[in-house]
Amino acid sequence: MPLAPFTALGVAALATWLRTGGEGLPPGVRLILFAFAAALVLRRFRLALFGIGWLLLSFAGLVAIYWISTNPVTSHLANSSDRTIDSLVLAGGLLVPVLLAQNGPRGT
Repeated sequence: MPLAPFTALGVAALATWLRTGGEGLPPGVRLILFAFAAALVLRRFRLALFGIGWLLLSFAGLVAIYWISTNPVTSHLANSSDRTIDSLVLAGGLLVPVLLAQNGPRGT
């Protein structure tokens, strides 16, 4: 399988990052990375693996959409790179409460 869709999405991520100023990581991405690091420090390996798996499957799904499309990849990325990358950041942001939740009795 050629790596063109993977490379194209990586270029889209870089273009989106540069378009937003390119100074460090966006705050949402920092929060996601912090949540994963905190989950690992708190020894919540299953949750961290779940989150990583979810984001990898999300990325693979986006690659599949670009891969099976009849339109050229460059055309797709020019029109949808912001939405593509934002959807991955949103998915990661939704994982933050899951990764940082306390393990205790409910309702207390």
